[in-house]
Amino acid sequence: MATLPVDPTAPRVFLDASVIIAGVGSRVGASHAVLALAELGLLRPVVCPYVLDEAARNIQRKTPEAGPRYREVQANIAWELHPDPTPIRHGSRFRHG
Repeated sequence: MATLPVDPTAPRVFLDASVIIAGVGSRVGASHAVLALAELGLLRPVVCPYVLDEAARNIQRKTPEAGPRYREVQANIAWELHPDPTPIRHGSRFRHG
């Protein structure tokens, strides 16, 4: 399936790695529905490279059988890619902000 044109009025939705992992690991459920809507161009998925890397790493490690579906989804979705968050200093720890 080729990437479909994205409706510019479609809602932008930030996806974290858990949504992507669950969505490619099952053909039912809300995460799968979110990815299906993104594949149809009915929502605009917003991610950063860290999220895609985390999803790929965990799929390979925990559910390698979902790897082909992940690659399919990655190719079929018009991802809105934003830079990774900049770590900021907070007290004695670093956190993303």
